[in-house]
Amino acid sequence: MQKLRGKLNELKIKDKRIFVHKFINTSLLIATALMAWKGIKVCSNTDTPIVVIVNNSMIPAYYPGDMLLIEMWNSPPLQAGDVIVYNFDGKESSIISRIMSIHEENNDYFIVTKGEKNESNDRAVLWNGKKFIQRKDVVGRVYFFVPYLGTIVIWLIDYPVLKYVLIVFMAIFIGLAAKQPKY
Repeated sequence: MQKLRGKLNELKIKDKRIFVHKFINTSLLIATALMAWKGIKVCSNTDTPIVVIVNNSMIPAYYPGDMLLIEMWNSPPLQAGDVIVYNFDGKESSIISRIMSIHEENNDYFIVTKGEKNESNDRAVLWNGKKFIQRKDVVGRVYFFVPYLGTIVIWLIDYPVLKYVLIVFMAIFIGLAAKQPKY
């Protein structure tokens, strides 16, 4: 009987160690992902270094589901032909358009943009009677894109249940995939 109690106590200690081991591994995985995201933000000099095309306004240059990488460095300066991402105060979503013309006055830019597929420039969609996009509204300039990778993001927006299924799947995967430590 004493031997059985000793084995049970040993098993309890191993279970705690295994749990702590899995918890630390999962925490390190999450911390690594957060550090990588912060590193991308610092390297691109913008708070939103990755955006996804969700509508048809930029066809044929970019299609819905394309993931765009953006940066906000001042060298080289913004110029006509650049694709930029901009946002206005109080608006949740960003707009992706090509610069049609740009004017500089008093160290500020006044930009007119147009979506590739749109028939006219974006002045019609600007808020609060704005006629131009200013430098402070620009989130970044597109420097690279990955076709179709953003489709996953669109699915997660269109089908909210998919988010929860994905979270449960990842939790099960992390729980089962962690190697059992040998003590």
